[in-house]
Amino acid sequence: MKKILATYLRNKQCAKCNLGHVGRGVKRSHNCSANIAKHVVIGDEAALGREMGKKLVENNIRVSHLVHDGDGHIFKGMSEVMEEETGEPTKSLSDNIHLSRSIARAVTKATWSAHMWPGKTRAERMQVKNRFGDDLKLRLEAEHRQAREKYGKNKERMEEAMNKASDAIVNCYLDGDHTLCRTQSLVCSGSSKVWGFSFFPHGTKELICPDEADREELRTIIGKRLDPEVLEATRFGLNTNRAESANRQYSKSVPKNRTLTTTLAGHYASAVHSANNGTALSILMKRQAAGIPLSPRSPAVTALRAMDKIETYKRAYHKEPARRSRRKTNRVKEFQTYNEDQRHRTLQEQR
Repeated sequence: MKKILATYLRNKQCAKCNLGHVGRGVKRSHNCSANIAKHVVIGDEAALGREMGKKLVENNIRVSHLVHDGDGHIFKGMSEVMEEETGEPTKSLSDNIHLSRSIARAVTKATWSAHMWPGKTRAERMQVKNRFGDDLKLRLEAEHRQAREKYGKNKERMEEAMNKASDAIVNCYLDGDHTLCRTQSLVCSGSSKVWGFSFFPHGTKELICPDEADREELRTIIGKRLDPEVLEATRFGLNTNRAESANRQYSKSVPKNRTLTTTLAGHYASAVHSANNGTALSILMKRQAAGIPLSPRSPAVTALRAMDKIETYKRAYHKEPARRSRRKTNRVKEFQTYNEDQRHRTLQEQR
């Protein structure tokens, strides 16, 4: 289980400060729970990066690489601290998942020729374009994943393979020509192993009509995932899923419908402890620290053991390749069902 090493909570709330002053301009004497002023931007990610970097340095932890979601503000703050304290800045790595999503958005926002996408209405053409982006992001991710497994961290061979794959993908998607796929693609051979184009509405893939400008546009989009500088930033195949998971745990511990003025830090600390140790073990450890341990034979301990067993099983289950394959298959089926529903609805409207 990946551990949370550092957090920084910015809090503007203080119940006693909100009560105002006593008498004429006399402030109440108290321990203020707020740690930033009310006019400070609470979402300043660069400041968050600096504060967490300082905490890590205090514990003799050096951050050589930082994976982020494309917003470089927190990376900038962390890198500044590491460079000041260790003499070497932190290197930036890109999150594969956010990068793939950006590919789909790039297809949607790109400028294409008027006859590129098939469809009688604008809605139909937009649907094909969006599905094209969804399918393309999976293809690029699959090519990169296979290249990492085959070439490891061999930078030169990786860049050469992805450069060849880029040319093959253009012909594969726009022309249906698998000639280059046979020798230059790692996931489509054109014969025994053909890329399925599973997300396209039935019968639309063959109707795509690109011109030369569309080809260049597609090459530009592919370059956003397979260019050398992007390959360097994604060479470890990492993502920010653990950070997103921690954020969901924080939301459960401190929901938005509650205002915690004095116990906010404690709730966050409890959420971090639970994330690092598991729910069951965290409860046992916190009760032990509070001086109210559970009896080893109590029903509560039995229930906590069962809870820990279920959590361990689910964590392992979600990482199984077969489960991921089933999830992808189910998603493709859902898209196909949606396409069929849309087609039947269109036929009924025409009648």
